[in-house]
Amino acid sequence: MKTFLLGFCLVFSFQAGAVTKLSTPEFIKRFTQTVNDRLEKVNAERALEGSRPYCSQLSDEQISGIEALFVITTTGKANQIVYRDLAQVTTGQFIAAISESLGCYPTSWLPGRSTIGGFLFNTKAYVMDYILTRESLENLSGRRFDDSETLEILLNP
Repeated sequence: MKTFLLGFCLVFSFQAGAVTKLSTPEFIKRFTQTVNDRLEKVNAERALEGSRPYCSQLSDEQISGIEALFVITTTGKANQIVYRDLAQVTTGQFIAAISESLGCYPTSWLPGRSTIGGFLFNTKAYVMDYILTRESLENLSGRRFDDSETLEILLNP
């Protein structure tokens, strides 16, 4: 009986330890898919309300912008990129950086909010992109989160 219980516990402990950490490139891929899924839903809701739609899905340029937030350096080898670890980025930092540059919601002024005109006319676009990013992260993780949590903790509980 003791042997059976020991074996049973060992099997489950190995299975519990088999959970793999989400890599940064995999996070970018999953986050992009989650945002695109969210955009489909939001655009359908906005169309029913008669509001302007968001972008239909993230463009290659927007995905490259997301990826650029995580790139530390490119090595001398062809197509080899070194990414920042998800444990080094908090959800608050990620959402703030993405919201500033995502551009899913159309802006009324030159891109950005660094000028007075940009702040006055582009704040709505920033807030809409902020909400889209935050809700996409919540959908990806399956829960609400605090801005001080790292992406690693959020996605690898």
